[in-house]
Amino acid sequence: MTLMFRSAYAASVQAEHAQTSASNASSTANAALSKMEMMQADLERLMMITEAMWLIIKENNLVSDDELVAKIREVDLRDGRLDGRVAKQNNPECPGCKRTVIGKHPVCLYCGAVVDRDPFAR
Repeated sequence: MTLMFRSAYAASVQAEHAQTSASNASSTANAALSKMEMMQADLERLMMITEAMWLIIKENNLVSDDELVAKIREVDLRDGRLDGRVAKQNNPECPGCKRTVIGKHPVCLYCGAVVDRDPFAR
């Protein structure tokens, strides 16, 4: 009888563990979906802003569609590949100690010098 009780208890613990794991996986998936939906909304907003800015520039006869397309191609080809992606840039050099700045910190982690960052750097 004791062996049967232990087996039933072990099966119960395993089932509870599986249910907890499934619940955690579901929570993780829901969080990822929510984050993706927020990113999609941000992307849509940025696309709308970009289009509005382009229309202002175009309507003021500052740049033509052909010039914009040529500039997009130029930016795309900076890394030698026409692939619809912006070339990844290397981390900048510290103006103080000349070491490579790690991450996206506004100051050098080695010497504390302020690092000017390209606002379009990726």
